[in-house]
Amino acid sequence: GDIVSYTWNFGDGSPEFNGPNAPDHIYNVIGTYTISLTVEDLYGCFDTYSETIEITKGYEIILPNAFTPNGDGINETIRPVTVCMTEIKLSIYDTWGSLIYSETSDDIYGWDGTIDGKPAENGNYIMVVIATTYNGAVIELNGPVTLIK
Repeated sequence: GDIVSYTWNFGDGSPEFNGPNAPDHIYNVIGTYTISLTVEDLYGCFDTYSETIEITKGYEIILPNAFTPNGDGINETIRPVTVCMTEIKLSIYDTWGSLIYSETSDDIYGWDGTIDGKPAENGNYIMVVIATTYNGAVIELNGPVTLIK
């Protein structure tokens, strides 16, 4: 209605913002913040609305470490579980460092435990993941994978 001033407080120690439009604000530290909007009307009355938000790193990558490609329909492939990625490159290496599987996409299928169409041996392999977040950061992770039949 008759609002004459808007004051935004982002709860992170930054200067308050005065203006009717929702401003853009960037949080530089992961944490929980309470955002407040205080308005004043023509008659000098104030009202405040607050909302608490949680700022996280904005992405997630989980590397599983074992799978069982044995034809039972459960745990047949291995791939990273990701959130907020625009591109994911999955590479699987054997214990001698030879690349045996590679896939790049925004939604990967994963390694099915075969090498050139033939079932791979039980054992240990290395998963290497290079992923790009929505904000352009490149994340590189690797870890062991155990194939169990």
